[in-house]
Amino acid sequence: MADQLSADLLARIKARAQDPTGRSDINAMAADSASAEEMIDAAPKSDDPAVREYLEGMNSPFAGMISDMVTGDGKQAKGLFGMIGGLLGGKAMFASMGDQTLSLGPKCEPKPAPPPCSEAEVAAAEATLGFPLPPPLRQFYLEVANGGVGPGGGIYSLKELVAKWREFTGEPIGERGQKWPAKLLPIHGDGWDVTCIDRDSGQLIFWDVEEIEYGGWKKSFKPEAESLEVWLDIWLGKPTAAEKAARRTERPAPRQLTDEDWRVWGEQDPLHKEYLRRLDIATMTPAERAAIGLTENDWSEKMWEGFDLTSIKFPTPGFANRQGGGGA
Repeated sequence: MADQLSADLLARIKARAQDPTGRSDINAMAADSASAEEMIDAAPKSDDPAVREYLEGMNSPFAGMISDMVTGDGKQAKGLFGMIGGLLGGKAMFASMGDQTLSLGPKCEPKPAPPPCSEAEVAAAEATLGFPLPPPLRQFYLEVANGGVGPGGGIYSLKELVAKWREFTGEPIGERGQKWPAKLLPIHGDGWDVTCIDRDSGQLIFWDVEEIEYGGWKKSFKPEAESLEVWLDIWLGKPTAAEKAARRTERPAPRQLTDEDWRVWGEQDPLHKEYLRRLDIATMTPAERAAIGLTENDWSEKMWEGFDLTSIKFPTPGFANRQGGGGA
């Protein structure tokens, strides 16, 4: 096991520790995310009564909430996400929606990593654990930060490190009474999906708790990296949130379907034409729907009656040009 992190890696990891948005994956996602309220407020709005009728007529338990987002003030959706945030208890959780990352919990302003620990603090933690920390990990706490830097939420703080060790060693943790391997010190992870450092070899081991059911206790411990140095170096080699944002701005805007695409597609096949005819029902007024025999109670169900939507192959952007039907 190497006694120290290399000077090059140490310089790079220290720089990342001072970057509020780059010191951990969680901070990067938080910086790049929108709150549920921001997403709801940014949703397309309409005051068209026909749009409200269509949305509220959808066969979905969320029809009213979706309609409120588009045609109202979005209070229903904000209330739902607020309840989810409360259930998370302040824990960060994210969801991807296309290119946007949504923060399901409370959105917090990213901050730099906590300062490094003192020698006394590290010694106290070692006394509680009953053994010295592996040298590279000890150096991390003394020279980089008291946790919060690295993949996911970063390496545990000393307090979290001691608490996780107690959790895993206080009593047998395996389904068949297996004790936690004494040489594996958990340093990172959420719940029981943890990355550990082997106190003998310095190797990083991932404990895949779900693997126990399929491969057994021993196979649930999987090599992840040769050392803490390699593990951190791999993470440092990945793009930061700022780099990812810069790359997104360089991408060309995604192509959209045009009215010409739909027109050409509709003329290509009688089935396509019928699909577009029925789709127009959603934008009709109640009087127009009544004129073709549809009531306001059942039009959203009857508009597709007898029509096999699974048989439709929808157009993609540029369809008209590919068919030779687009303009110059």
